[in-house]
Amino acid sequence: SESETGNYSFSKIKCQVCNWFDPPDIAEFGLSSTHPELIMVADCVWVEELVDPLMNTLEKYCSEETQIIITYQQRGKGAHERFWSRLKVFDCVIVDTMDRCGLEKPDSFSLIECRMRRRNVKLAS
Repeated sequence: SESETGNYSFSKIKCQVCNWFDPPDIAEFGLSSTHPELIMVADCVWVEELVDPLMNTLEKYCSEETQIIITYQQRGKGAHERFWSRLKVFDCVIVDTMDRCGLEKPDSFSLIECRMRRRNVKLAS
């Protein structure tokens, strides 16, 4: 049966651990497609050294159709600046949680929805 969550509808949700420093081939996750429909990242950026491995892994696994939902809490300045800098390869929207679901949150907390930016394809002439 199909589950509905917010504006999303998924037939199967599977949670798996992923080593960002040595991410496995996507096939090892047993997906029925070459890219996941959804990746959720919850409170994973707290030191600057974790930002690049996380973002490299997201770039590896995502297609333009993959929805990424990130819960983010600002902590250190270096991690914060690196995180927002690396998000530039994605089209991102900061969700107004009060408007979307009536949830108040501190200013240091963000809910972010992202998709990989469309890649420019050069056509042969």
